[in-house]
Amino acid sequence: MVPSSVSVTSDDKRRAVDQVLASQTLNRCEQLKRILSYVCAKDIEGRSQEITEYSLGVEALGRSASFSPGEDSSVRSRTHALRKKLQEYYLVEAPEADIRIDIPRGTYGPQYIRGHVPNGAAAAARPVQPLRRQWLARAIAAFACGVLLTVALGYGLRRSLVPAAIRAGIPAIVKEAWGPLLGGDEVLVVIATPAQLFLRDYGGMPTPTAPAGVPRINQTPDILSVYGRRQPVSAHTRLLFHPNQSSPLWGDADGAMSVVALLASYRVSYRVLPERLIQPYMLHNRNVLLFGRPEYSQAVRLLLADAPFVIEYNPEIRSWGVRNRSPKNGEPAFFQARTEENTTQEVYGLLTVLSSDAPAGGSRRTVIFSGVTTAGAKAAEEFFAAPETLNELKARFRRDGLSGWPRAWQVVLKTRVAADATLLMDFSYAAYRVLEK
Repeated sequence: MVPSSVSVTSDDKRRAVDQVLASQTLNRCEQLKRILSYVCAKDIEGRSQEITEYSLGVEALGRSASFSPGEDSSVRSRTHALRKKLQEYYLVEAPEADIRIDIPRGTYGPQYIRGHVPNGAAAAARPVQPLRRQWLARAIAAFACGVLLTVALGYGLRRSLVPAAIRAGIPAIVKEAWGPLLGGDEVLVVIATPAQLFLRDYGGMPTPTAPAGVPRINQTPDILSVYGRRQPVSAHTRLLFHPNQSSPLWGDADGAMSVVALLASYRVSYRVLPERLIQPYMLHNRNVLLFGRPEYSQAVRLLLADAPFVIEYNPEIRSWGVRNRSPKNGEPAFFQARTEENTTQEVYGLLTVLSSDAPAGGSRRTVIFSGVTTAGAKAAEEFFAAPETLNELKARFRRDGLSGWPRAWQVVLKTRVAADATLLMDFSYAAYRVLEK
């Protein structure tokens, strides 16, 4: 593939944009679609010079005229997310795309890359359904590789998910923040899987004998109404609880898939495991990326037991949030989740970086991606992966008199999500603490 501004026409660009906007990869990613539409429209009109962080915030993301890029990093974080989604789209859903869209790091203007696909005429003549089946199969395979929750202990993923064509040098700020995670040793990506009672529908058929201790459900209208908002309900619906501890929550799974792709692009070996297959002591002296919150993760609960920030339930206000054990001036003692206009929620993510010395010298690092909802864990992952947000944090360190990158620290992120509290919309910095210089 080579960039080709000469051979890519305006019609080619519009066609490439329309294909990405209609993709499954960007399904329900409305903010990312608005950013992509905005920057590509400006480029096609020959007005790329008008694309700025401020214009994106106001005209694409709907911020007010008082929007300040210095105080609100949503444009940078959403553009970073769009870059990753574009890579995912061309890797999984459209690997044979003739024209690819890229937004190079450090810029907001799009670049169009003409792909040289062999046997192009034959590829164009393929029927639509087989192509759909191909990208669906690739998507399913990528998901399975990213999560791998049923893998037996001792097995793991090591195969790179990102082709050499899109590998890039590791930004200096990422090297500083990630430290030993990029040092060559294997990284464990651990995903907490909460115990759940999965509702199974057996229609009008007799239900199997329920496992010991699993209650049967009284098929009341209220139960069927709640179930019916999520799954089809018929006159024959017959529900039964089924215990399950093999499924992650969506934000944890999404963040884990993204970080696995990032490790692969940096050629770092890794292993993906569900937390239920390991004991907390097994994480000692290892490089670990851990997704979960104290509510359903024993490891997170132990590691954050004495931390300045921790995810807690506040019985006085009947709400989950981030407990601030040592508030500074202007900071709340409790970062509380709240609903905004019944369409979005303001929740909080929590990123924690811990460091320890290895027995044979050197150091190891454990990073915990957590949040009031799992969208907060996804926000923490995006914050830790983006050079833009890491540079902002380092600048805060410098302003507060820190000469270097601390060994251990926490960051609280204010996160906006859709009303179902699952899909991340944007996030911004809220507070930080240094645990160890």
